[in-house]
Amino acid sequence: MKFSRYTYYITVISLSLLGSELVFAQTSQTKAQEVETTLSSQTAPQNVSLTIFIDGRPSQKIVSGGSIPANIQPGQITIDVPQMTGYTTYVDQQQKQQVALKVNTDGSIIQQGQVEYRKTISDPAVVTKDAHISVTKDGQTFELTIPQVTGVPGGPSIAIAAPELDGYQSNVSDSGLELQLTETGEWELVTSAVTYTRPTVTEDAKLTVLVDGKTQEITLPQVTAILGGPSITVPALELKGYKCNLAKWQLSLTTDGTWISDQQISYTKEELPSAVAETTLPVVKPAADKKMPTPKEVAQQTKDQNLQLSEKSQQRQQLVPNSLQPQLLPPTKKNARSLEQQTAQLKQPAAPKKNTPQSTNNLTTIAGVIAAVIAIISLGFYKLH
Repeated sequence: MKFSRYTYYITVISLSLLGSELVFAQTSQTKAQEVETTLSSQTAPQNVSLTIFIDGRPSQKIVSGGSIPANIQPGQITIDVPQMTGYTTYVDQQQKQQVALKVNTDGSIIQQGQVEYRKTISDPAVVTKDAHISVTKDGQTFELTIPQVTGVPGGPSIAIAAPELDGYQSNVSDSGLELQLTETGEWELVTSAVTYTRPTVTEDAKLTVLVDGKTQEITLPQVTAILGGPSITVPALELKGYKCNLAKWQLSLTTDGTWISDQQISYTKEELPSAVAETTLPVVKPAADKKMPTPKEVAQQTKDQNLQLSEKSQQRQQLVPNSLQPQLLPPTKKNARSLEQQTAQLKQPAAPKKNTPQSTNNLTTIAGVIAAVIAIISLGFYKLH
């Protein structure tokens, strides 16, 4: 089949148009991708909240961070301070237009300078000079210098922000200072009793110590100290299974909030005893069993007892006086009266004597003799009658 001349031209034109559309479409897609990449690389700026002082009093100012991208790298940057009509801008007690900021790794931003706004003085007699004032620092008089303060000699007082001292806080940080320039051109402090003291901080103290010869960070809960102040004494932290070389620690808190100690603090593992010590108890010997006596021993003991009783009886008889021995007299009236007199004498109560074992035995013997005498007398009377 043969194509005509017109068919050839139509085919060529169609192919040309199709190629142009493909090229246009590809070009359009490339440009769209470039625009999308450009938009994605641009990030919205973030705002920064600055602490500022107006006429000596603190306030907050939101600064638009047109030059602060959201994905800024950690470090220090500088931004322009916003201007206020009728006020002069000061940064760290000097006329400046910029303030430094510190960007942390977590994206937070910390202000690095004191931003202050003082009223602008347009009087032709204005004077700018350093102000030397006396304040109280740590309980002692301290001369504070405020650079380049502007005022009119003999004119109205001016209010400025209380100067910041590293590691200290002022009792007028919320109200500011009031200064006045005298006729002689010297600055005087109108505000009375300006004091600077180190703030007290109560927080968990993190400290690096040695544990088995290796450095380790430990945390002491809720320790109170003064920023940059003197050291404090705290009891050593107990670690289970370890013993510390010091019972008490000397700690101090630096002005930047770091806990330190001049002592070498170390922990070593406690040694467990190799064996449990045995408790020594006193040995109590059991009482010896008593041996039952044999019949022969019983008979011997009885014989000995009888012998002892016989000896005691003989001793008692020897103790009786001869005058008390019974005498047998013929039963006559005269003898009877004599016996009655003796009996009456024997019946008289004897003088009380101390009750001793020997006297007791004597009394027993005498009683026996008296009984015998009475029996004999009775027998004599019976025979007499």
